[in-house]
Amino acid sequence: MNRKIKQFLKNPTKEYRKIPNFLKKSLEKRFSPFLFKNRRRIFEFFGSDYYSKPYPHHDVILKYLNKEKGFFVECGGNDGHHFDPTYFLEKFRKWKGIIVEPLPIYKICKKNRKKSVIYNCALSNPGMEGKKIEIINCGCLSFINDKQKDRLEWASKNKISLKSKNKKVSTIAHTLNFILDNYFSKHDLKEIDLLVIDVETYEWEVLMGINLDKYKPKFILIEIHKKNCFDRIKNLLNKNYYLLEDLGLSDYLFKIKSNS
Repeated sequence: MNRKIKQFLKNPTKEYRKIPNFLKKSLEKRFSPFLFKNRRRIFEFFGSDYYSKPYPHHDVILKYLNKEKGFFVECGGNDGHHFDPTYFLEKFRKWKGIIVEPLPIYKICKKNRKKSVIYNCALSNPGMEGKKIEIINCGCLSFINDKQKDRLEWASKNKISLKSKNKKVSTIAHTLNFILDNYFSKHDLKEIDLLVIDVETYEWEVLMGINLDKYKPKFILIEIHKKNCFDRIKNLLNKNYYLLEDLGLSDYLFKIKSNS
């Protein structure tokens, strides 16, 4: 590949500034919409990962999990790309994994994550196994429609309108144990390197649905919005895990204890 092209792909922002102003304006006018929409695919085609680290704390993830051919389980995958902590691992580190996404956007997730197995269902505690759950569909801020007080608080906090049409989605709920048992019954691999839980205030219910003595993820990356929920979850995990990093933006990385 031409040396200048390699330099541009490595640091497009810096190299772009070197282009004369009149040429930049012409390029922006003609190609900006197309490039913005497809820049990730274009760069990846040339082997560049410049736009392939959508998660804000990728540097921390790679500090501990920068190996090849690992395995992840992701609860709440959305489209499989935006703000996704496992996208880079799958695309550039040859990882495979399970992604659970209850909303119709799971179809886009399937296209973005060819090496992952996508389960279209909600995750919950054992008491809800096999039952239908209603979700307020508002993109990456979607949440379970089960507690009136909580849903109003969440909607107000994130400026979400609950009056919009076609916002409710019904789906079947399963425990994470059910998903893992189903997957591992068909695959030899049993080791989980990273468990990601991003389920918008439903973290406790998801954790109630996994046997951490049977399935022992080496790392758990979990989004927890409320202080009382954090304390509760930390106490739950304390038997086998310790808090490794507070990443900010309500994200916490736990690591399994050596004697677990």
